[in-house]
Amino acid sequence: MENDTGYIMSLANEGKYDEARKAVEALDISAGRKATLNMQIWQMQRKAESGGYDPGRIPKFPVISMILGFVLLIAGFVSEGSSQSFLCVTGLIMAGAVPAYYCIKEKRLTDSVTHRHEKEAQVYAVEDADINFAKPLPPSHIIVTGISAVVLFIIGLMIPNLFKGTAGVLASGIFILTGFILMYLCCKKNRNHNAAVSFMLLGVSAFFILVYRLALLTMTDGDTFCRLVFLLPSSVILLFFPVFFRLVKRFQCTAAAEAECIDILSISGGYVRGSHRPRYHAVWKYSYNGTVYIHKDMASYKSPVFGEKVTLRIAPADPHNTFRGKAPAYSAVCIAAGLWIALQALKPFIEMLPY
Repeated sequence: MENDTGYIMSLANEGKYDEARKAVEALDISAGRKATLNMQIWQMQRKAESGGYDPGRIPKFPVISMILGFVLLIAGFVSEGSSQSFLCVTGLIMAGAVPAYYCIKEKRLTDSVTHRHEKEAQVYAVEDADINFAKPLPPSHIIVTGISAVVLFIIGLMIPNLFKGTAGVLASGIFILTGFILMYLCCKKNRNHNAAVSFMLLGVSAFFILVYRLALLTMTDGDTFCRLVFLLPSSVILLFFPVFFRLVKRFQCTAAAEAECIDILSISGGYVRGSHRPRYHAVWKYSYNGTVYIHKDMASYKSPVFGEKVTLRIAPADPHNTFRGKAPAYSAVCIAAGLWIALQALKPFIEMLPY
């Protein structure tokens, strides 16, 4: 076994990647071990083709930071006192500053290398397949849309400090909801369908919070009623975020396609630098309506199996919008925010409990 592994690695070092993969398939070893060897070969190939540039060193999830930032901003929107300022400032940093930093750093590192999307297309799409691998930076109109969404969100948060009463709350809500809509459209245009669904659910949750604040200004002695009718549904959406996410994806992805795992991409570390727990992307190949698709799936802590064949649920309007029954990793943060809002909604009843 050791001799076989050494021989395979020597082939990869010589640039004979296809021969190395065929040698891996010929080995009498477990599927998991084959996946590990193929992952090593792919990392060697990517590093060689990019002139030493290792994209695994750079976090590729600024969208995650945006979503978590918006969750904190929603929490800050319904909080009071010093905690509101802390949540809003932290949310703005995560929603705007962190993604901007990684985008700028990514561009600096990729300016001197061949476009990674083209390299991956050469590796996988010999039959001119449709490939969804993200480019180092999205097109300019998508970046402008995303920045506009963050700006509108900031304006919406600042308005209550400048204008009081119903007009201020209404204007604030309009700006914030428009920001969510633009972020949803930004993700849809960038073919990041999972993030688009997440922003849609967050936007609905923010809408209930807006109605709650408007109701407080128009109703007298109705605080408990407003909390139960408007604030509690907002918390339910976040508390059951994985359930609603799966329902929306199941509604969108009504067609089926037989897919094969043709590669496994590894990301060393987690969303935070210094983490050594790897995450994996399965690369699926499937056909729909005569077109071959190469699709990189959501990140997972569990390594897929090379050569595994599954039935993918896909959206007929965009076959890169896929569903395998999984919810995003940031669901836990949404649930935590939902729990906090639920406590605010049930605060009158909690205060009535005997201590």
